Amino acid sequence: MQNTALGNGIHQFHSVSVQPTGSTDAVIWHSNIRLDEGGFISYGTPTKVSAKTIESHPSFHKVALAAQLGIPLGSVPISAYMPNSNSDPEDITRNNAHMSNGNIFANYLHVSINTDDPLSFSYNSCPPFEGDVLFIRLDHGPLNVRQMHALEQFCCSMKHFIRYRDQVGTKSDPKAFAREILNEYNPKAFARFFEEQRRMCILKYKQQGLGESIKEWEGTECPVIDLCGAANCLKGVEEVEGGKLEVCSRCKVKRYCGKSCQKEDWGRHKRSCRKAKA
Repeated sequence: MQNTALGNGIHQFHSVSVQPTGSTDAVIWHSNIRLDEGGFISYGTPTKVSAKTIESHPSFHKVALAAQLGIPLGSVPISAYMPNSNSDPEDITRNNAHMSNGNIFANYLHVSINTDDPLSFSYNSCPPFEGDVLFIRLDHGPLNVRQMHALEQFCCSMKHFIRYRDQVGTKSDPKAFAREILNEYNPKAFARFFEEQRRMCILKYKQQGLGESIKEWEGTECPVIDLCGAANCLKGVEEVEGGKLEVCSRCKVKRYCGKSCQKEDWGRHKRSCRKAKA
């Protein structure tokens, strides 16, 4: 299965293996929730859905912005489809909410729903998006709120990407400028960002004595595919002999460039591997 959302060959998913249709992980992203005291928050609610039902919905959309980062995501606005959630948003406290960086990620969501062109976005180029969006992985693999939080943080840091439309008119070679921007924000860049976010969150929760939060992050894998899963490697599928990554035989999700990287990563991967196996 290959991603065709971009339509221009920017990033193709070589090793997406779709799991059997059934109860699939999903995250409902509540975006730009206005606070009584001013400002906004964004947060995610985990749920389970029927991937077949979601993907057959006329409003289902492959998220080009995520594909650019090597993450196979699909989305549908909750206004168009309302699943049976296992988690009531009213049960999520302010402490569990994740503070949003202005309207940036909300506008990313808006563009992801309305276009397949990842470079069509420019900050404030569209009205703030205040609806909820449901996300699933195109391979029906594991997806959780922590992964979506990391994606939000990374998107909010993509300064050149965000300002592309404002700057491209000043460039003598717009196509070369577009390639430069797209190459800067790639699967390896996000994977490194994710690992740093993961490390910092675990350190913070250790200092706060929050054992359950530590376990949650220790069991959360980087959502990027087509990269070796060992944090110190991150070889792309195109860098591996034979052009194919080896898949963990237990969870059928994590991929490695070889046995040595798989062995090196097992101390960390075993937490999420057992969860996926269950």
